[in-house]
Amino acid sequence: MRRLVFLIRVPRLRLTTLQIPLPEIPPLVIALIPTNGKDMAESIHEQHMVLLKMAARLELKVLVMAADGAAPELAAQEMMD
Repeated sequence: MRRLVFLIRVPRLRLTTLQIPLPEIPPLVIALIPTNGKDMAESIHEQHMVLLKMAARLELKVLVMAADGAAPELAAQEMMD
């Protein structure tokens, strides 16, 4: 069976992981979103809301959402409060 693999270069990626609070379970990647690094807080907040709605539909409880410290990501976090 042949698989096609497409590789593209993107300036940056937004990585979203799921971490289950048990030491033997590693974090799981649930989204890799290409970005040019010029995202605004509003679009990041919108992505967070989509992920929260998906989690709610799956009856997953989200305990924490965190960012790496970039200004738009921190602003999106503040919009969540």
